[in-house]
Amino acid sequence: MVLLKQKKLTLKAPSVWRNAVNVMTNDVKHGLLHSFLRHHRQWETAVPQLSIIKAQLPSGFQELITKVTTSGLQTLTRATAEEELQRVLKNPTSELKDTLCKAQELMHQFLDVHLPSNSSANIALNKKGQKQARFTVPWRRGTRTLVIGTIEDCQKARTKVDKIEYITTMYFESAPSKKLRK
Repeated sequence: MVLLKQKKLTLKAPSVWRNAVNVMTNDVKHGLLHSFLRHHRQWETAVPQLSIIKAQLPSGFQELITKVTTSGLQTLTRATAEEELQRVLKNPTSELKDTLCKAQELMHQFLDVHLPSNSSANIALNKKGQKQARFTVPWRRGTRTLVIGTIEDCQKARTKVDKIEYITTMYFESAPSKKLRK
């Protein structure tokens, strides 16, 4: 059995982020794998090698990714696709495991390159009162805003270093629409 185990990775965060930041791997609902599955088209634009990696996934797995990507958040189609993904990931082939690990590794590298020195970071609460950080990152032509949603670890931390935030999701905001000139 080739189990796709979850693990926590530390990110080099910019100074505006007051706590240590971790991101989970191999989790369909949170972290790097979640973001790849849900927002793979955006990630493929930011990290072009991800297109090649996604093409190496089995066609049935790619179909599940498409269902997750194109389905609404609270739909039966998405819930069923996520459930099926979780089932497949409990006993993945070596090729599937290697491909998904490589995708998450590339995403982690992108974050480690573009977050630590990011002077444009803006941390605020979203409409639901959840913490979100916004970073300006390079895009195909120009820049784009990377939105990172986090939750704090519930443990009682005594120091800033002890306090950890976990990334739940990451996505790139759509580019503002260009107004037509009259």
